Amino acid sequence: MQWTEKLMRIFRNESGPEIRGSLSLAGNLHFPKGGRFDSHLKGKISSRQTLLLGSAARVEGDIRAEDCQIQGKFEGRLEASGSVRIDSQGHYSGKMLARSLRVEPNANFQSELSIEPHPTFDETPRDSILLSNDPSADPNHPHPLSP
Repeated sequence: MQWTEKLMRIFRNESGPEIRGSLSLAGNLHFPKGGRFDSHLKGKISSRQTLLLGSAARVEGDIRAEDCQIQGKFEGRLEASGSVRIDSQGHYSGKMLARSLRVEPNANFQSELSIEPHPTFDETPRDSILLSNDPSADPNHPHPLSP
């Protein structure tokens, strides 16, 4: 289980769960308290707080978060109950539902956009991998590193 050991080193960070490096993942990830993703993913990411897609992030799929900051590349559906920020090096294309949006100069932004004062979303998908420093953070999602 070399991948599991590498993942443990990646996301056990005092500032919150963090995935970096030359990983290419397929599936669903859940950050119960927010986090940073800086790898490649084809699938879904959910976060109850701020999700940061770092400059090395390449994500294709769906994101559901309270707030989302995009520094890398994301293609797909984005639902944010709070704000979305696309930094100057960020690239986004897809459908977006958010309370507010900030697009920095030089950012690449192509979207079908809905801005709503109080967007609401369904619950986190049950088949997500929980990413947390605390295995008891969400009893509805098994911790990927638990025995």
